[in-house]
Formats: sequence, structure tokens, C-alpha cells
Amino acid sequence: MSKKSTRLMLLVILFLSLLLSQTIPVGARKLESPPAQTIPTTEVISMDATEVPFKIFAEEDIPLSGPFDSAYYAFPIPNSWALSPGAELHLDMTVSYTDVFSSEFGYPLVVGGGTLKVYMNNTLLGVLNLNENGNVQTVLPIPPKAFVSNRSDGRMTFYAELDAGDFCYVDEDFNLIVHPTSYFFLPHEISAPQPDIINFTKILYQGTFVRESALIVLPDQPSAAELQAALTVAGGIGNVSGNALQLDTTTMSALTPEQQSSNHLILVGDPSSFTILDVLNLPDSPVDGAFQTLAGITDAGIIQLVNSPWNISTVVMFVSGNSDAGVVKAAQALSTGVIRPHRFQNLAVVEDIQPLQSVQAPASASKTRTLASMGYSNSLFALRGFNVETYGFQVPLGSTVAEDAYFELAYGNSSLMDFDQSGIVVMLNDNPIGSVRFDLETSKNAINKVRMNIPQSAIVPGPNQLEIQAYIYPEDICTPPDAEGNWINIWNDSILSTPLIQEQVDETATVNLTGYPAPFTFDAELGDTAFVLPKNDLDAWRSAVKISSYLASQANPPIVTLSAYFGDEFPQDQRQNFHVIMVGKPSQLPVVGELGQLLPIPFEAGSDKALEGNMRVIFNIPPDVPLGYVELLASPWNPENIIIAVLGNNTQGVVWASSALTDAALRSQISGNLLIVNGAQVLASDTRIFPISEDPSAGEGTPDVSIMSTPDPVSQNETVSQNRSWIPVAIMIGLGLIVLIIAIVTIRPYLQKRFRG
Repeated sequence: MSKKSTRLMLLVILFLSLLLSQTIPVGARKLESPPAQTIPTTEVISMDATEVPFKIFAEEDIPLSGPFDSAYYAFPIPNSWALSPGAELHLDMTVSYTDVFSSEFGYPLVVGGGTLKVYMNNTLLGVLNLNENGNVQTVLPIPPKAFVSNRSDGRMTFYAELDAGDFCYVDEDFNLIVHPTSYFFLPHEISAPQPDIINFTKILYQGTFVRESALIVLPDQPSAAELQAALTVAGGIGNVSGNALQLDTTTMSALTPEQQSSNHLILVGDPSSFTILDVLNLPDSPVDGAFQTLAGITDAGIIQLVNSPWNISTVVMFVSGNSDAGVVKAAQALSTGVIRPHRFQNLAVVEDIQPLQSVQAPASASKTRTLASMGYSNSLFALRGFNVETYGFQVPLGSTVAEDAYFELAYGNSSLMDFDQSGIVVMLNDNPIGSVRFDLETSKNAINKVRMNIPQSAIVPGPNQLEIQAYIYPEDICTPPDAEGNWINIWNDSILSTPLIQEQVDETATVNLTGYPAPFTFDAELGDTAFVLPKNDLDAWRSAVKISSYLASQANPPIVTLSAYFGDEFPQDQRQNFHVIMVGKPSQLPVVGELGQLLPIPFEAGSDKALEGNMRVIFNIPPDVPLGYVELLASPWNPENIIIAVLGNNTQGVVWASSALTDAALRSQISGNLLIVNGAQVLASDTRIFPISEDPSAGEGTPDVSIMSTPDPVSQNETVSQNRSWIPVAIMIGLGLIVLIIAIVTIRPYLQKRFRG
């Protein structure tokens, strides 16, 4: 065999070896899982911090482009901040433009730079000359009058207006970038909030950039009624804060000094259970376990609000009564968000809670009314760019709007605007319901009217918010920002018509975790929801509190009237009345054992071990590895109700399972009637469509399983096998080439000799 032939053969073999090394796994290759999904967090600073960065409202650069541009942002300041003199705005910016010398107009014109007007609320802080390229850092003093908000919600506004008008005359750009490293310097003292029980919601939650949290404190051995009251309070707070307030739960003996000093405290329960009452300046301190204000009033509740002795910026709220019934009434009254004081501004007495049928819907809620009759004035928008105004209204409990509901917008507009860019967008509860495009005809009329139908799904029980967004851009981009010819009028002759009908809901139509939190939220008070919880399990109670807060934030109830029972004390004659949410370890919830095989995955009797052995794919998972289970089933006590069991094989498993119902990153992944949760991994299945076979070897009856967040290594291997089905063909072709080359190399000398002969 010649050297040339040998080299050719070796090259072919090397090529095939490289090919096979890329296609055939050697041994068991480890499949790398993607990193756990991270949840974006809101910028939070400490209560004592004096520097408030722009990151609280702008996480990225704020770009402004010449010749004219503007930026508008709003943010709240904590009520407990008593601002001191010396406030400043520190701006960190970058300017970029090209100097231009032009004689186009018959005289020399030097084009370069611009100005930036900076406002806080309606106060001009300064005019900055931007006539140098590069980084610009400047400090503007903020006078006290600048902290008077020009918004109905009390938020502070930052408004910046760029004027680089000279660049209208040349074909060059002017760019300004305001960096998020800019900040407000706000020296302040921490002042104690005024413990006015009327404003308790604004004290507990302000939606600011500082950490806001509340801790519900229960007795060490709470009754079922006291747990019900805690869940009711959680629902009320979750509703008024949009589930944004950090809410947790502990017991009196587990309360730590750090928790006392870093949270608002909400004590819920019998007064004899709390050992810290002596240090609280209560308007009615209990004597011998009873409140004197409640003397002679049977089963009344009491709510008290005082400043915390451990932290000047926090408060302590006491939700109690002389009986369990009184504690529940106090909690239900608090859940409305509206409390009327008794003798003192920080004390309220709840005598009774009327049933729903005794409460009449306000007649005005069903009438057609104007913005003027709702208490709103005309609005004039004149800022270049974005303008906004909001209007609130109520929809009574248990009602929805009819199909002919509408909003009729009465408006006027200037003829000097760029009609292609300017316009109006109307939002209802963050849902767009209509828009307006301007033209010359609309500018000729002082009042134009356009009617927008209101979808029934856009309305929620309780508070609703109508928002009018206006966008103003001049016809000529070189129109100076202070020119007053661009404007939009919103007349308070605008009409809001919300005829009401009694809400009719088929609760059995959404028996699927995909539709959660339905059907619990179909009852506007959560009155047909019952929590079933274990005794002596603080972690299960904490999970239930978070679920209650989330449910109420979605149902938007005017009052929370849910129920709660212990797992071994769930009365037979009450079970048919409720949708049920069970939370805890199965061994501590005897009712889970009663459900038995009705659960998508049952548990061993008296044990926390799930019987997963009849699933087609069986994994060997050590018993000490946490797992959470969320199981949905029709109630065996009433087929029109459902049960959701939030279970775990240990405490961590219960926490994971409850997170699937409350955490936004996980909640979007749930479906079917069964979830198996392992941290960020959610395995979803519907055993009603594909029931689990009792024979593990059976090919049919395999549950329809989809894995969210973290891929299943088994399914990945199956995919890899399918993608490599061409490998045997490649191997056969390669072997054939090798044989052919060997044959050619072998017979070539013989053929050469024969040819020469």
C-alpha cells in the first residue's frame, strides 16, 4: 500500500471518528438544568436613608432628544418623613451633540447646546445650560414649597423639559441622557404617625420606596375563630394594598425583638393571650381579660391603634373582643378598610355585622352620572408629551354592570397639534376601553363627544378607576415648549353610565387550577370559602394567611367573611356550604385521610407520604426531600363546590405548595388538577383527562404531565434519542466508505501491473 493511499485512509477514519464523537454519548452525560427563575424586585431603601435614587421610578437611562423633549415621573414619600431644610436634586447626565456653524440665513449662526428646565410638582427648580459634550453633574436646591403635590393621590412629580431649539435649523442631533444614578437628597426626621384609626390603611401601607411590612400576632394556642379572624384581617390588608404589603404571621411566644421593631404589629385574639399589652398605650386596656368599653354589649368587637414603643415609624393594631364572636366581628370590620371611631380617634367598637341581604346597594351606584356630579372639575392638559387624570367610582357588592354600560367622553382640542401623534386613551382598571384621534373637525368644536362601551369583564366589585391619558405633540417639532397653543380639555360634562345587574356566575364552570383563584372569588365576600388548618402548626397558618391575602386582592371584597376550621373539627353539617382550602401536612389533617382515593394523589393513612407508586415514571426520592402537592377535586359533600388541598411531606413542602398559588412566577404555570412542587419546579397534571393507571406497567392511562420551570431529564433524553435517529445510517455509510477505500487500495497495484503488461 502506497504512502498516499495510507494517508487518505487515515483521513477518512479520523473524519468518521470526529463525527461519531459528536453524535454518540460516551457513558452517562449530565444534563444541565437552567438556573432558577428570578423574580424582579422593586427598589427598596431604608427608612433612615437620605438619598433616594432615580431607580425608584426609572431603572434605566431616561433619554431626551432635541430639539424638544420631556420626561414625567411620579413617586410617593413616606408619611413618617418630616423633611428638613437642605433638600437637593442631584442630576447625573450625559450630553451629546455636534457644534455647527451656519450662514444659511445671511448671518453667522453658531448652533450648539440647549437648556433643561427641571420641575418638582409645580415648582421650577432651575434652568440648566447644556453647552458642553460629555458627563454633566449638577445639584439643584429643592425649596419646601416644591413638596406640595399637584396630584390627587399626593405623589411627588418630577418633570424635565429639554429645549434645544437651535437644532431645528441644522441637520444634527442633540441627545441628553439622565442616568438612574441621579438622586434626591432628602434630609428628614422620622416622625411617629398619628394613630388615627380612620386612616389606618394609609398608615399600614403607603406604597413607597421604603420597606413596608406587617406581622399578624396570634395567641400561642389560637381557637379556630381566632384563626378565622387572622385570615380575615389578612384578606382585608391584601385587598387595600393589592397584596403588595409584606405580610407574615407569628405567635405571641415566638415574637422576637427584631420582629417587634421592624414591623407594624396586628394583634388578633383574646386579650389574655398577649403579654405585651402593658407597654402599649391603649385607650382601653383590658381589666381581668375584659374591655370596659364593651361592657353591656354582647359579643362586640374592639379595634385599637397605638404607636409602637419599639419603632417610632410603626404602629400596633389590636383586633380583639370579650369573646371569639367579638374578635371575628372586629376582624370583619377591619377588612372593609373603613372604620368609624368611638370615643377616641384610635378606638373603634364593632357592635354587629349585618348579613349581605340586609345591606342595600346605594342607589347612586346604578345611575348615569357626569364627572361633575361625582365631584370632579374640568381638566386642562397642556404639557408636551404625556398627561393623565384619574377618576374613581364604586360598584356595589354582588353586582356587575349591564351590557349597555358606557363612558361618554366630552373633550376639546387645539388645532395646532400633530394629529398623527396626539390623542387620548381611556383606561378602566388598567384595561384600554377606547381612544380618540384628533382632526381639524374636532378642533373646531369646543366640545366633542365620543361614547365608549364598557366591557363587563373590565368592572370589578368595589373601587374602580377610570384613567384618561392624553398625548400632546405640536405640529411643528420646533414649536417652543412654553408655547400655549397645544392643549386638550376634558370637560366634566363627560358621562359615566353603569347600570347594575345582579351577578350570576356558574361556579362549576371553572373547576381547573388554570382558572384559580376562581371559583373562590365568585363570592364577593369570600363568604363561601373555608380554610381547614391543623392545630399547632404556625408554618401552615403562615401559608394560609398569604393565600387569604392573595384571594382578597383578586376578589376585591367590600368585607371578608370567610370561615376557618381545624382539620379534626370540621363539622359534617357545615362541609356542604363551602369551597374548601386545606393547608398543612396530611398527617395533621384527618379530613385528608377521609378523602382517600378521591384525591388525585392520595396519602398513606396517618402519614405524610404520597402514594406516587402508580405513576408511569417512578423516581426514587428520599423521604426527607421536601415536596409540595396542590390537589384539586370536586367536593364529595356538595358537587357544586370544590376542594383545593395545599399539602406537603414536611414544612418546606407545604410552603412550596402554597407558593404555587400566591407567587406570580409560579402561579402562571399551574394547570390541571394536580401540582407537584419542588422549589422552582412545578409538575402539572390533569388526572381526570388521563387517569393514572393502577398497573404501573400499563402503557395507557398515563397522566398528561407537563413540567414547568425546570426540564425533566427523562423527557430530554427521549428528545435527544429522537434527534439522533440518523446516527445508525451515518455509521453504515462510514463503514461502507472504509471498506471501499480498503478495497481500492488493495487491488490498485494488481490493476497497475496488468495494465502495464
